[in-house]
Amino acid sequence: MEKVIVTYNQFNDQVKKLAEYLKEIDFAAIYGLPRGGLPIAVHLSHLLEKPIVMSLDQFILEFGRHDTLLIVDDIVDTGVTYQKLIKDLKSKAIYYHHYFASLYFKPKRSVIRPDYYVAETDDWVVLPWEQQEELPSQYHQEKYPEVFSNRKIKYEAHKFEVETIVIPKDEGGGFESRIPELGFSVSGGQLPSD
Repeated sequence: MEKVIVTYNQFNDQVKKLAEYLKEIDFAAIYGLPRGGLPIAVHLSHLLEKPIVMSLDQFILEFGRHDTLLIVDDIVDTGVTYQKLIKDLKSKAIYYHHYFASLYFKPKRSVIRPDYYVAETDDWVVLPWEQQEELPSQYHQEKYPEVFSNRKIKYEAHKFEVETIVIPKDEGGGFESRIPELGFSVSGGQLPSD
């Protein structure tokens, strides 16, 4: 297994490809499985002009029993998250028609197959909003020992005070933010007019 770094451009291309597949089906709303499915849900919502629901309860309250829900996730690794979601719906005696879509699908590992996906992989996928050197969860370290066995990562948390100065409109407007401890500053931007 290798580590694959996905850029924002690649991510956007993949979401557009997934949107093309999904244009063929009829559904009322999109639900992104937290956390990985949320960015995909937002992008698909814009591309397909469909609303996002932030919870299954919201879908149940706002849509009819005959409406279809699109459930999305970034990677279908084992399929367990999706299975738990469906089990939860069934336990509430509420089972809506739905489709399940993802960017990546790991067929050798997953107990389920999404209805729609962009690519099959067995690799460790790092999406753009994830830090490349981010220490994975204990679960992932145990699940993929060949990827993480020889990596020791040390993190140090620093707290810095950020000073922000608003520049009056008669002096050009904008802002300047500084972190004095680092000798770092950034400035620019026009502030919105009142």
